[in-house]
Amino acid sequence: MEDDLDQEKNQRTSRSLAEEIAFLSSFSSSAPRGSENPIPKGRNVSGQCWSSMSRPDRCTESLRTNVTRDQCCSDGSATTAWSPKDLTSGDLFFWISLGGGVACKPCKVSCEGVRCSRGMKCILRKQRPVCVCSPSCTRKKRQMGQVCGSDGNTYKHMCRLIKKQCRKSKQLSIEYFGKCQKSCDTVQCGGRKTCLLDQVLRPHCVRCQAECPRASEYTCGADNVTYNSACHMRQAACVKGRAVPLAYRGKCRAAASCDNIRCRKGVQGCLLDTRGGPPRCATCPRHCPQRPGKWETLCATNSFTYSSWCHMVQDACKHGVLLEVKHAGPCEETSSQQTNMIPLNVFDPQDQL
Repeated sequence: MEDDLDQEKNQRTSRSLAEEIAFLSSFSSSAPRGSENPIPKGRNVSGQCWSSMSRPDRCTESLRTNVTRDQCCSDGSATTAWSPKDLTSGDLFFWISLGGGVACKPCKVSCEGVRCSRGMKCILRKQRPVCVCSPSCTRKKRQMGQVCGSDGNTYKHMCRLIKKQCRKSKQLSIEYFGKCQKSCDTVQCGGRKTCLLDQVLRPHCVRCQAECPRASEYTCGADNVTYNSACHMRQAACVKGRAVPLAYRGKCRAAASCDNIRCRKGVQGCLLDTRGGPPRCATCPRHCPQRPGKWETLCATNSFTYSSWCHMVQDACKHGVLLEVKHAGPCEETSSQQTNMIPLNVFDPQDQL
């Protein structure tokens, strides 16, 4: 008898939970927009500040809580929105998960008072203010011709490069004027800059340091030459027109090997140069971009194609043998080698130049 009563009680509980969930779902889809969370009048009402509106009259990304509309809307952003009443975590979960977001109103309905970032301007789009890229670009800049960007792409003029930098929100600069080249032979650097090939054999226009301080910390270059400091090694690279990688710290030794040179523990690995050069301390990346740009593809000295410099170094660290760039682009004589790794900017700049 007691078992029958317990079973009936459990069934009633299950039905009540199911009915409550069904009720909440139907309420979120059928409630008139704005009726569940009306925007009251009055400047002293505390509420929720939102970074943007996910869809008309709905917000899902909270910026601040317990703020008035004036406090929320004082930042001059084109996307900020506000809703009254501070909501509990349960209320937020309900309206965001089941109601499609919390009812909110935009702070700005026109471009008046909107502050956009440098190189951007405010326009009305679908009756809402938005900041769009609008870099200052004169006719003179457009007529200066092609430029090579730091991303390895050629742009019709510098205005195209500036606009891409704004749209992609990435650091992008002009390497030199003209089409991107594979060598320094035809690159013309302005001012007192000199063309220098980096570790992936891409040309850059750099300003060479005229003077270096006295010997501060001896370094052994990959050319097996001892330099008074990293600055002196960079000077030599400028004269040669090609990066001089750092082999290891200290003076070069005739009997140097991976057993007797000191690399930074846990960060660097020692690579053997099978062509007779000094052993090399290299920063070994743990991860690399899964989809690097096509311009990063290179052919290494082992005649394998790698999707980026990072992937090549990772493979070198895996086997403990030095790999260098043979030429840009895929190898013609063998199939490609693909691995998974991280971007160039994670490498210690002291490893190169």
